[in-house]
Amino acid sequence: MARFTPVLVWLYVIVGTLLQVSAEEYLRPHSVSAADAIIFLLGASEVTLIGAYFMHLKYEQRSLLIVALLPIVIIGALIAGILVSVVS
Repeated sequence: MARFTPVLVWLYVIVGTLLQVSAEEYLRPHSVSAADAIIFLLGASEVTLIGAYFMHLKYEQRSLLIVALLPIVIIGALIAGILVSVVS
């Protein structure tokens, strides 16, 4: 398994943010749903990686990990539901 360093984590965040901006600029005029999905998934992966690395969640017990990540899943479902209702 690859070993993450703070530099690699921040590099991923920077590249992910650039991809989100690119999706907003170039993909949104063609497909709003696809752009929103890409932006949401990249943002969720960035939050998960930062939480796992900097909050040391990768070393915690599974039950505590579920409790820590549950709000992210709930908010993600709420945002997805709002996006679906706004687009359609």
